[in-house]
Amino acid sequence: MAGAIKVMMIVFFDADGIVHHEYAPQDQTMNKEFYLDVRRRLREAVRRKRLVLWASSHWMLHHDGAPGHTANLVQQFLRKHGTIQIAHPPYLPDMSPPDFFPLSQDQEHLKRTPVSGH
Repeated sequence: MAGAIKVMMIVFFDADGIVHHEYAPQDQTMNKEFYLDVRRRLREAVRRKRLVLWASSHWMLHHDGAPGHTANLVQQFLRKHGTIQIAHPPYLPDMSPPDFFPLSQDQEHLKRTPVSGH
């Protein structure tokens, strides 16, 4: 498509919905410095929007193994602030990140569906 512009949207969400989102500047790479700035803005969003979560300091982060996410600078920041990281599963062709997309029409249904222990 001629003239199409690609935009990267960064989204952080929990069971209650989107906590923080932003659009990366045009031609921005997801390097450690940029991701660290995003993480700082996320912390501020959690402080403002999820008061109970912020007060408890018991929140977790799930991100993939991209170099910007695993860089020492970012890992030090996460450790300093006590952020628990959930390991990202290996690539599976039948389960991809869009399967977890927060804006799914099924989101309300999923919130009401009990989880089976089987």
